[in-house]
Amino acid sequence: MLLGLGLRLYGLDAQSLWYDEGFGVYLARMDVDEITARTAADIQPPLYYCLLHGWIRLFGDGERALRGLSALFGVLTVPLVYAVAWQLFHSRLAGLLAALLVAVSPLHVWYGQEVRMYTLLTFLCLLSSYFLLLAVKAEKTGSTVILWTAYTLANVASLYTHYFAFFVLAFQAVYVLLVWVARGGRP
Repeated sequence: MLLGLGLRLYGLDAQSLWYDEGFGVYLARMDVDEITARTAADIQPPLYYCLLHGWIRLFGDGERALRGLSALFGVLTVPLVYAVAWQLFHSRLAGLLAALLVAVSPLHVWYGQEVRMYTLLTFLCLLSSYFLLLAVKAEKTGSTVILWTAYTLANVASLYTHYFAFFVLAFQAVYVLLVWVARGGRP
């Protein structure tokens, strides 16, 4: 996590904001009601801009502060990818390698330094995948309701962040269908 944090903070304000970032900041400076109304007519859903709105109120609107929100979700993705890899492979080494690859990924570092929603989207899609893996493995108890609820909330948040989340949701549905078939039609 520290390596991922260092890479995302290094040169965080080295470049000035480009058009899409500036437009995002423009939206985030509006009231939440207006953000929602404007994004309804735009190509992106409102969640990221609403979060950025609150972030600006807490930390200001300097380039470093603005990009800090993406850096935060970029860094939080590192331990989350470890947890997902652990659920998939039951291997500490697989988890560490996956976390290391995300921590140093040039693409993930790049998007962790932009005032855009991509690291939030990645984080939320991984979070929903993590809850899905836990829910599918859990026995039918009260905890499965909590896990399926958390899975649903993470997916709703991801869909309110970027429409590409529909692709992740579709693949998750295929995964659930395959698990259901492998279990002989039992939940």
